[in-house]
Amino acid sequence: MTEKVKVDFEALCLALEIADSYLIMDEAYVDRRTGEVHIPSDDPDLSEVTEDMAESEDYVAVPSKRELGLGSRVARAFAWHEAPEDADAVSDMFSRKGGFSRFKNWLVQRGKLDAWHAFEAEAEEQALSDWCEANGFVLDKGGSHHKLP
Repeated sequence: MTEKVKVDFEALCLALEIADSYLIMDEAYVDRRTGEVHIPSDDPDLSEVTEDMAESEDYVAVPSKRELGLGSRVARAFAWHEAPEDADAVSDMFSRKGGFSRFKNWLVQRGKLDAWHAFEAEAEEQALSDWCEANGFVLDKGGSHHKLP
């Protein structure tokens, strides 16, 4: 039986936000041995990223939201789920640049912003869980990162 390493959910969410940021060019990594999440930061409380992580098999880079399929596909799924009568219009919003801006305006106009945030959070958690599984980890919402049998 292969051991799975726990990865802290909150730390992985923060790493995902960083991986998705165009302001920071460095990647975040997860240690395959311990599940520790390494995030590029000046904060001494966070595990730092070192240059050798990109080349080491002991670390895996945290993907961006786009790499996890969390872009417009999730927004379209939300529209089909919450407002099927507007689903085609929402899909059209993403046919050109600025789709998420138009989508956010639509959410506010329809009073669905809170429902969207909940839907998006659920999709993100599922995508991170799937990513963890594919990389030999298990997502831990309890805040520890140790090996599971």
